[in-house]
Amino acid sequence: MAENTQMSREELEAELARRNTPETTPEPPAQSTRERSPIKPQDHKPADHEKVTFEFAGETFTMDARAPKDSRVFLSVRKGDLEPAIIRMTSAEDLERLLKAIEDEDGWSDMEQLGKFVDAAHEAAGTKNS
Repeated sequence: MAENTQMSREELEAELARRNTPETTPEPPAQSTRERSPIKPQDHKPADHEKVTFEFAGETFTMDARAPKDSRVFLSVRKGDLEPAIIRMTSAEDLERLLKAIEDEDGWSDMEQLGKFVDAAHEAAGTKNS
């Protein structure tokens, strides 16, 4: 003889309610990339003609806030020719200080560090995309 395995209406409703009730607290919606990004203390964008100072590789550099946006700097960076870009943003003396600061113990320096310097200059001037 076959056994009756059907649920009563009350049992069926209770099972549906149990399945539709989350067992844990629902997770909050995922944060956007902007919300997850660290907050930087630099809320202020320097005015044009304002001098900005920033540190890189243990050295302090000062430049005009307009320098990273300069057309000649942009064109040099776009071509990958960072020497004239860095000289125009700061000075020839600052380029020499930078090269000395990023040298390893054998006197070699990594080209990638120059790119990071340009990024740091853009960030200091408030022109870097977030």
